[in-house]
Amino acid sequence: MSKIRKKLLDTLRNYGIDGTELKWFENYLSNRSQRTKFNGATSDAKSIDIGVPQGAKLASELFLLYINNINSCMKHSKVILFADDTLLYIGGKDIRETVQKLNEDLSRMNLWLQAHKLKINVSKTRYMIFGNVKNADLDDACVVIDGTEIQRVREIKYLGFILDDRLNMKSHVEYISKKIAKKIGFMARISRMLPMAQRILIYKSIVAPHFEYCPSIVFQCGKNEISRLQKLQNRAMRIIIRCKKTTRVESMLEALCFLNVQQRIIYQTMIFVYRLKHKLLPTSMTEMVTYIGESHEYPVRNANDFRLAATNKQSTKRTVFHEGLQMFNDLPKNIKSENNFTTYKRLLIQHN
Repeated sequence: MSKIRKKLLDTLRNYGIDGTELKWFENYLSNRSQRTKFNGATSDAKSIDIGVPQGAKLASELFLLYINNINSCMKHSKVILFADDTLLYIGGKDIRETVQKLNEDLSRMNLWLQAHKLKINVSKTRYMIFGNVKNADLDDACVVIDGTEIQRVREIKYLGFILDDRLNMKSHVEYISKKIAKKIGFMARISRMLPMAQRILIYKSIVAPHFEYCPSIVFQCGKNEISRLQKLQNRAMRIIIRCKKTTRVESMLEALCFLNVQQRIIYQTMIFVYRLKHKLLPTSMTEMVTYIGESHEYPVRNANDFRLAATNKQSTKRTVFHEGLQMFNDLPKNIKSENNFTTYKRLLIQHN
């Protein structure tokens, strides 16, 4: 067995897989071969001593376990993994020093990947700088991987969300508005052939999820962006109900028992905060919040409310970790103290 597969088996052992189960994996990975078929011709079988069986159900899980400790090679940065999509992030006050630290970590990561017979796709790798940075400071901001300079971008699509270096929601709303408009057009074309219940089902299946994707980020949208999304929801509701353009939005929402876009985003955000409070989210998130009772040695009435960090930045105040936590604190006591998730959601909808 190759050193790489032995490394994978060592990784599995570190996760507590041993004995008969480990031997099963060793047998599963050993004596593997593959062929290539092209234009009707099939190559001879060739032994492979790295990787996992292509198309196997265990392939993705084994890969994730194999790279899960990539953070161990980082000194300054943090790594976020989603399948084979890897994101590094680092913060700092001095852009030159921060870029230097990032380059150090990229060099470490490159060595780690080489040792594991993996490789970064440099041609698809980009970097962004968030915050107010002077152009003069950017002259020396050169990010490099294995001798190749990485392109800086002002916005990028990551896991279906458009991020820009100002954390502005305009680009993302523009992106999802086009997708929503196309699907509403599809609804309009088939609506005459379907009863109302089916039209509602299609809306909830292919349109509504766009309004609710990443609500804790979309929560920061301004009035213009929310208005644009609301107009799309209005158009969809008119198709469902088959009513005139002069029909009041409130009447359509009431008839369909829908929340408007703003209410839906707040509803989903309050669900996020509920999960945050009950430690149903990753530790990296739950550790970001503190409670009023933790700063008092004596009992206080609002001890279980979130303690908000003092800030003068409007961009910080609009985030879920500030304004969102404040909204949760402002909920009636019977809602924010509710421990049953189903009951909490029902009370939340009634409150909206």
